[in-house]
Amino acid sequence: MTRFVLLISTAILSAAPVLAADFSSFDAEAQAVSNTLKCPTPKKTKTPGLPDLWGCIFPGAEVMKVFVNASESGRGVENVKIMWNDWTRDTGYGLHTDKAIAEAWVTALATRYAPTRVQDVLTAFQGTSTTTIKGDGVTLEYTYFKGPAIDERLITITAP
Repeated sequence: MTRFVLLISTAILSAAPVLAADFSSFDAEAQAVSNTLKCPTPKKTKTPGLPDLWGCIFPGAEVMKVFVNASESGRGVENVKIMWNDWTRDTGYGLHTDKAIAEAWVTALATRYAPTRVQDVLTAFQGTSTTTIKGDGVTLEYTYFKGPAIDERLITITAP
């Protein structure tokens, strides 16, 4: 995993920020997110009657997840979600499992969606208060839900 964190960190530092999300195209946005994260396991789900879903779940404990949700019309993007199920009690997975990859992925996606607010996004993600951050033509909303053994840390990115 250390190798993967180093790869994503190198990609973040060497990539020029993308100054606008393409929420008008589900396929383009899903591909851009996949490329940004260097997703090892991308999966696109098509279910008749439901909007398409693109997802990437980091292998292993599967606690770090990113989703691109198609709009109801199927043409654009409803939202992009970044979720980390943060183990706060060791029930066999360890504490704060995949924290480094969670922070690397949040940093990568913040660089894409809010290049001038990356530190604000990361600080929110490390905290426990609901926070809204304006990005480049998008809004990033961070929510935190405390559970008995897992805390859910979620950033939802939407276009106005």
